[in-house]
Amino acid sequence: MPTYMRKDDHGYRFLRPIPQDLRPLFKKANFVKRLGRDYKKAKELCAVLTVQKDQEIAAARSNQAQATSIDSFLQLPRKTRSKKLSMSPELPGQIASLFLSTLKADAQARKEGMTDEEFESLDANIQEMLPLINRAVASGNVGRFHEFVNQLMVFRGYQLEATDVQWQALTYEVLTHVQTGYKTLAARQQGEALGPPDLSKLPQPLAAAWEPYPECPPAPQVKRLADITPHYKRHLSTSDPKSQSTYLSIWQRFVDFAENKPLHLVSSADVFNFLEKRLHDTEAPWSYKYVAGRVKRALHTAFGLGKTQQLIRNNPVAELEVMPKISAKQEALRQKPRFPYQSNHLNALFSSEWYDPNSSAWRGKMRDDLGARYWIPLICMWHGLRVSEAAQLQVEDVSLDQMCIVVRDGETDFGPDRSVKNAASMRIVPIHPVLLEQGFIDFIRSILNHYSKGPLFPAALPERDGKSPKWGRAYEQPFVRFMRDKLGFGNGYGNHSFRHSLEDRIRAANVAAQWPEGLARAYTGRTSERTQDKGVVRAEGSEKHYGEGYELEAIRLYIQQITYPDVQRPPPFKDWLKGKEVVSKRLLTFVQQWKKHPA
Repeated sequence: MPTYMRKDDHGYRFLRPIPQDLRPLFKKANFVKRLGRDYKKAKELCAVLTVQKDQEIAAARSNQAQATSIDSFLQLPRKTRSKKLSMSPELPGQIASLFLSTLKADAQARKEGMTDEEFESLDANIQEMLPLINRAVASGNVGRFHEFVNQLMVFRGYQLEATDVQWQALTYEVLTHVQTGYKTLAARQQGEALGPPDLSKLPQPLAAAWEPYPECPPAPQVKRLADITPHYKRHLSTSDPKSQSTYLSIWQRFVDFAENKPLHLVSSADVFNFLEKRLHDTEAPWSYKYVAGRVKRALHTAFGLGKTQQLIRNNPVAELEVMPKISAKQEALRQKPRFPYQSNHLNALFSSEWYDPNSSAWRGKMRDDLGARYWIPLICMWHGLRVSEAAQLQVEDVSLDQMCIVVRDGETDFGPDRSVKNAASMRIVPIHPVLLEQGFIDFIRSILNHYSKGPLFPAALPERDGKSPKWGRAYEQPFVRFMRDKLGFGNGYGNHSFRHSLEDRIRAANVAAQWPEGLARAYTGRTSERTQDKGVVRAEGSEKHYGEGYELEAIRLYIQQITYPDVQRPPPFKDWLKGKEVVSKRLLTFVQQWKKHPA
């Protein structure tokens, strides 16, 4: 158990004695804090508190000469006495100097004689903290030391205002110097007479807020890559959540790659090197198509915003005259293929545990929502719906009068807003006859017994406290893993394979009788031209922008020609259920919670 951690009837607590000569300054004899009952979490918190309190003690010892000015400062109101501090290029060095300067106080304490308790507690602290510091510096995961750096500034009377990216860069740079300081302390513990590290290359320690200093004009704030981020976020705010996440992730990767350098130092060489690094990454290399398309557009837009906001003079992406390359063989390996399901794949699915209502292989939502497991694959198979379109269907999207399904976006009474890929995705299509044969209407009525408005598949509702709630995530991910791993289909087979399969079946239906131009696109929600081996089939002109499109009966006439030869369908839904509940009571309660308490 760590030196300063104690166990009692209420769990664990932190107890760090304060040296006798410093107790008047802190107005107490010990630092005490409850750590909770979880040993692992208590140990981690104890380590952080040990660093904080040891640093406070060292800093207090080095500031004893300024006790009068500190007392005056501490008499100010707690909420207003701290001065606001912004990031600056010299701040990491100032904080590092502040920490390293306390090694003088440590040397003086050794000359005067340390108590056994002080020596042993310092020894225990070094043995525990130095490996953590080494690991944090090696991996860059310095989050647990943010509070340590913050305490250094708080003790000097400051409150830092910075972004998460700035905190990461600041803490990492300071921690590299703290590592040097701890190595010096470790050597001193072994009797090596090491003096303090050379501070000549660092700025003066961060001046205390209560110390007088000559007035001088503030140094101009250096604009860095991260300063573009808030402008880029606002620019993307009208995009769908997936696009926002993707483009911000690309930008943040570049900021991290370039180490958030000042904008006036960023050049096209940085962009080239970043793209080249991503093309040749050893763990997850990007394809050239992705780099030359989406990635380059994301960076160009971000820098364009920076130029518009006068944060940077030139757009380095616009100045990029040459793109890094990879071979055609490498590019082929990096593509994410999407293959259509063949009859053997579909037969394997319909005879698998996915279509076994009694299987114990499923947990959580996939165990409780048998309707989703049975119907979403069939809807995607016969209608070509994208998995997100099927997952976010509401009861009211199915018309029992017209026997049709409405695919749309926008708000719902339950769950987050729905989204579709593009305008063509929003469509009204007749329910395929095969779904009717399988008992789709009876399924709809069973859901209507619980609510008249709400999700057709409750398992598709995201968790209300999720960071980025998305319809169907609880369904989509288990399905892909099951097809890829459990059934052994490998990469390239997933929810989208149904859509590819349907395209093949529509082509087969066109061999027997040509479909009217645009009807297949209206059914599957596509915008691109349908092509055949000998070229484009009669391009639909501007007439597609007029009227309301094909009538349901006209579409129904053609889609009944779609067949899947050699595929053995699962039993009708009612027979398949074998008396089980379509949706569990737990999921129905989850739906009602969304209704009463939207996220």
